[in-house]
Amino acid sequence: MTKYMLKITCLALSVLFITINAHADLKTLMELGKSQGEIAKALKNETKIYDKVKKAIESGKLKEGEEAEAIRKNYGEPVIDVFDKKRDAIKWLYMPATSSHFEGEKLYLFIDKDDKLVGWQLIE
Repeated sequence: MTKYMLKITCLALSVLFITINAHADLKTLMELGKSQGEIAKALKNETKIYDKVKKAIESGKLKEGEEAEAIRKNYGEPVIDVFDKKRDAIKWLYMPATSSHFEGEKLYLFIDKDDKLVGWQLIE
């Protein structure tokens, strides 16, 4: 009788362990799916912002001398910003989701120490 109870207990614990692991794996997969959706949404937004800034430059709507804060408000946040020693300005990077930091289309805006746009560079 004791051997039988031990086998049933082991079987029940195995089923419980498998159920807990399956639930944890399912939860992990659900979280991964959610984060993938958030990443896709962010990349789509980056592309939208890039297109908006590029169009504004090409149409002459975005001009040198504009305030950095107004640019952020009207067009959106850059992907990154870094100091460019060569130009003595902050360099804002905008790019579509199809590009990387190393290849593809990119658009740099250069912001001076007075927080004004002093130039841009489009790499296609």
